[in-house]
Amino acid sequence: MTLRQKRKNRILARAALVTGAYAIAVLLAIPIFYLELLHPDANITTLEDAFWFQFSSLTTIGWGKYTIVNPDSRILFLFSYLLTRVSLVFFFFSAIHSRPDELNIDDRLTAIQHDINSIHGEVYDLNRDQQQEIKRLRRENQKDGEINISTIDSLIDLTNNKVCKRKHLQCHFDLSDLYDRETELWIQIKQQALVNGIYSIGFKCGVYTKLKCSKKTKPRFQKKSK
Repeated sequence: MTLRQKRKNRILARAALVTGAYAIAVLLAIPIFYLELLHPDANITTLEDAFWFQFSSLTTIGWGKYTIVNPDSRILFLFSYLLTRVSLVFFFFSAIHSRPDELNIDDRLTAIQHDINSIHGEVYDLNRDQQQEIKRLRRENQKDGEINISTIDSLIDLTNNKVCKRKHLQCHFDLSDLYDRETELWIQIKQQALVNGIYSIGFKCGVYTKLKCSKKTKPRFQKKSK
């Protein structure tokens, strides 16, 4: 059960207490009616008059049309009046002084744990955003421009050229075109691109390959003899 639900339940319990007190006070109109019938000067002659007297008196309207003359019925009315006023005072004072520091130990621990979890979530989001920004800056620092390539032969020539170091080669053809031309061609291109320090190679189909710089030397492409 959450703290909000517990507070709501407490308010409902206090409201039920006040409602019950008023219900008891109104029902006391029944014995007041029968006690008034025993007095010869009574002006409350029906049960409806007794309920109206009780309602108007407890709500501080006090029309003065009906009065009680029997001493016993006055005691009952005094009891009902005090019952309703005490319940109202209890309700308002408990609502005013119901502060978070009056929670029990379990509620306090639950609230503290909730705050700690919220702080952990915010710290995690900040660290994630910071790491993403660091990675983005590193990529921007490592990449030094972009070259558009339209043919496979141009890609082979540029991967053999050290001028393309730290650059991104964007091909306007698909990776499958390399495999259609020669099965091992893409592997040779990647090896040569690593030797010359090319940053990455992208294709029209959306394939993006980031290369890591390597100090190993690989043989250049050799033209096949016809």
